[in-house]
Amino acid sequence: MMSNHHGKEFLGFGTTTPAYILPEGVYQRLFFPTMPVDEHGYPRQAPYGMRKIEASLIDGGYDARIVHPSFLDRFMPGEAKVLLVSGHDYFGLNPPSSTFGGVMKKETLNSVNFKRMLSQPAVVEARKRGLKIIAGGPCAWQLSPATRMKLPWIQEFVDSIGGIDTVVEGEADLFVRDIVGKALRDEFLPPHVVLTPKEAPKVEQISSIKYPSVNGLIEIGRGCCRGCSFCSVTTRPTRWYSLEKIEEELKVNAQLGIRKGLLHSDDVMFYGSPNVMPHEDKLIPLLQLAKRYYAQVGWSHVAIATLMTKPKLLSKCAEVLIDE
Repeated sequence: MMSNHHGKEFLGFGTTTPAYILPEGVYQRLFFPTMPVDEHGYPRQAPYGMRKIEASLIDGGYDARIVHPSFLDRFMPGEAKVLLVSGHDYFGLNPPSSTFGGVMKKETLNSVNFKRMLSQPAVVEARKRGLKIIAGGPCAWQLSPATRMKLPWIQEFVDSIGGIDTVVEGEADLFVRDIVGKALRDEFLPPHVVLTPKEAPKVEQISSIKYPSVNGLIEIGRGCCRGCSFCSVTTRPTRWYSLEKIEEELKVNAQLGIRKGLLHSDDVMFYGSPNVMPHEDKLIPLLQLAKRYYAQVGWSHVAIATLMTKPKLLSKCAEVLIDE
């Protein structure tokens, strides 16, 4: 995940392919070139979700920074007291990893690299000396006690690195400050925490990123107003960021020279809407704002059903986005 995938966000799906069919260097050149870092090992860009957690901790007064996995040994054992890890698919159990890996009957690249990161001698040694490890992110369920019970090989890996102190599922923008504080004070850490939609932070409680995100991705809101019973996103309250909050993060990326970016939500065309109808008076100003900072602006998600509610609106969006 600590790559910009040659500036093409969805090329990152290449990291879900089976490992070792080709030399690993080939995969790296194709799908995940190394992210440049500064003299400390801090990456120039990092995954957006991790940037939000980093920002929350900084706002909470903690000395927290994202470190490239290849440079963790600079901070442990010694300086680092708590290691937080995140990912989209720790063990290749989610689609499309499960599809590719299942067809080829091989472990996927993302799984290999996750285990490699936590198996580094520096991390293992720091763990023996008291380093706390807290895992979260969209695939945190893969490290939950229930999953480890069903898949003993995951438990074996966790045991081999000295265990995971806490697994956190849900929007942890606020909770992360509490759990990290407990870890630093050597207080009891619950092995598994599931944060409910009722505990989701309000917009004003969500920190703005302090450092650039991979490929200039910027969140414009959370949740979804569709209410589909099969989808975990729709259980969360819909919250749209103000243009001022969005601009604050656009500036962070633009200052590093990022000129291409993605607007991210479950459905970008719904921006500012309380229902399933796009609001032109909200959407067009959002796109105009993004174009002031990015030469190219993409959307992470939009449903065809949404486009068909107001087909002419798409042309108006195109006039803003494809102004060149």
